Amino acid sequence: MSKYLKLTIFLGLIVIALTGCDLFSSKLSSSERLEAFEDELNGSSRTTTVNHIHPDALGYSSINEAFWDGGPLSAANRPFDFSGVVLGAENNGIIIGTGIMTNNSGDQTINSIQFKESPVGSNDWYILSIMINGSEIFQ
Repeated sequence: MSKYLKLTIFLGLIVIALTGCDLFSSKLSSSERLEAFEDELNGSSRTTTVNHIHPDALGYSSINEAFWDGGPLSAANRPFDFSGVVLGAENNGIIIGTGIMTNNSGDQTINSIQFKESPVGSNDWYILSIMINGSEIFQ
């Protein structure tokens, strides 16, 4: 490898280090987290759905694949669509998003849905709670 190519690579790595660029970042914004959660709910497996939930959520340790088997977010109600979710401004480390959730539970049931999200670290948002039609799914 020529010395100029080595120097170019070295300088590129220094620029990345100095600018704080994270090439391997998997941080998700609040809206990206909700999209990823919706995709996960509509997927064939629920084993990693907990990866979208904030570790400080009450009942976090009990949220496993079986947790999603009943209730309004049951796999039997797929597909889900979180439409028109409006995210509020961040307030004390919390963003609240409200919108409509439709699912395939017979007659395309329409439900109001509210998400509370909080970051883990810097700008990596996770779902802290979900309410559907005023009932908490978890908090």
